[in-house]
Amino acid sequence: MKNTLLAAVSVLALSAASAHAADMIDPLFDWTGPYLGANAGVAFLDGDASITGVAAPTNFNFNDTGFTFGGQAGYNWQHDVWVLGVEGDFNYLDVNESGTTAGLPGASFSLDVDWFATIRARAGYADDRTLYYATGGLALMDVDLSVTPTAAAAVPPPASDSDVLLGFAIGAGIEHSFSPQWSAKVEYLYMNFESDSLAAAPASARIEPELHVVRAGINYHFCTGGLC
Repeated sequence: MKNTLLAAVSVLALSAASAHAADMIDPLFDWTGPYLGANAGVAFLDGDASITGVAAPTNFNFNDTGFTFGGQAGYNWQHDVWVLGVEGDFNYLDVNESGTTAGLPGASFSLDVDWFATIRARAGYADDRTLYYATGGLALMDVDLSVTPTAAAAVPPPASDSDVLLGFAIGAGIEHSFSPQWSAKVEYLYMNFESDSLAAAPASARIEPELHVVRAGINYHFCTGGLC
């Protein structure tokens, strides 16, 4: 009887210890919920430009590199190991390009980019606290374009305009949660925008810009373990 009682107590003790150990094991991280964050990185402006209506029409391939920073906000839904989400961001950017035709009469153009923004879907695979994702959606970019004709005699005044170009964005990234509410990410985005043109009689300039962005970011998640 005594041995039976001791065996029963031992089984209960082992069961309690096992339950306590199981409670101490961290459950798999749940990415579901809203988040808000900031990012910074490098942007590469690339594309083609042309100046026509002058003595020597010229085609340019322009490129410039600049620093970018901004913020993002989004929401994730996780089912099993698959994560779907939507994210919007707004980034400051300072890149510019210029070009000049040869001969007279000729013209020069100048292009400045002040900001870009995107709204994208995200789809990825979650390996517990690490998320591998692809992303794609709409992109907007602010451009200031000016054309300045040159002539042997009177010079017509330059024409300038500020436009917001529409395009698309695609990319991929890796995000890792280093605490229940904080995560860090690294991502690449490629953006392609509609062409834009501006006339300053008799010259006109046309641009077809692309943007490459490599950036790192940090996000604060408002839900812990997927529970708000």
